[in-house]
Amino acid sequence: MCISSAVFLLCGCEEEPRIAAPVDLNKPVNNPALVKVISAMQKDPSAKNQAKLFTELNDAVFLLATFKGGMKIERNENGDSVIKEGSLIQFISTEDEDGNPILLAYTDWNGIRRSTKESVDAMVMPAAKLWKFAQDHKYSGVLIFTGKDELLLNLKHLKILSGAR
Repeated sequence: MCISSAVFLLCGCEEEPRIAAPVDLNKPVNNPALVKVISAMQKDPSAKNQAKLFTELNDAVFLLATFKGGMKIERNENGDSVIKEGSLIQFISTEDEDGNPILLAYTDWNGIRRSTKESVDAMVMPAAKLWKFAQDHKYSGVLIFTGKDELLLNLKHLKILSGAR
């Protein structure tokens, strides 16, 4: 596994209206139905399981593990943690056989704990945003890691999933 870096030049959003998060950040991220169907696909890649996988992938919310080193975080007037402009966000990633970067996305914290002993934070990302993020940042795919099973989605898969909504 290697570290992938993405530099985000975040704008100061002090004057902009608050936007509701697309997911409830007070609930732990877990995807039991997705974990179950990924496991089932390992044993039986039937059309029925493929259809269920497609649905569960697009309904999922993922965790992207980030190393703490390059992020500058401060609290705003509402007490929210805000990543400062110019911060370097380093995601856990791997590479394909040709050396192209593949972004790791986790179904839950157990998956993160099983894949690294490093001290990490996590960014919460709904599926549709993940598919777009990976394509926009030149990843050759996304590796979904459940802690037990893995599912590699290449660019072709990401484009199909992106068009589903």
